[in-house]
Amino acid sequence: MYAWHVANHKVPLLWRFHRMHHSDNRLDASSAVRFHLGEVLLSVLLRLGVIALLGLTVRQVLLYELILLPVILLHHANLALPRPLEAPARWLFVTPDIHHVHHSRAQRETDSNYGSVLPWWDRLFRTFRMQTPEKLRYGLEGWDEERRQSLRGLLLTPFLPRRRDD
Repeated sequence: MYAWHVANHKVPLLWRFHRMHHSDNRLDASSAVRFHLGEVLLSVLLRLGVIALLGLTVRQVLLYELILLPVILLHHANLALPRPLEAPARWLFVTPDIHHVHHSRAQRETDSNYGSVLPWWDRLFRTFRMQTPEKLRYGLEGWDEERRQSLRGLLLTPFLPRRRDD
């Protein structure tokens, strides 16, 4: 899933769909499920291939999803771990502070912290980055307008020009 997430940022066609998730300028638990239907369908196809390749059982897939969904909801929620726990916890799992950097408007930060559960992939591939939470601004430049944030605008996201100058 780390590689899939990186691809969603690096492959222009995939980014056109994934940017709907990143265009949210107020990060909260609803951001965790704010994905374009096109991205969801592509992700399902990839997951089916991985499930078949690894020979996973239904029980194993359900266990993975039961772990992943609450973790993703926590990442996007307006919650933070108590400061004394945050630094040691980020060595073991992706904390909200780690993932919030991923939703920064600064592209260097958006293109970091791709891990969903474990931060080790980001550390291994040098995509791990931290930032003071108070310094983060969420969303994407040029995507704050009401027309872009409406249901219609969100569904049209993959088909709109990349920048505000449309």
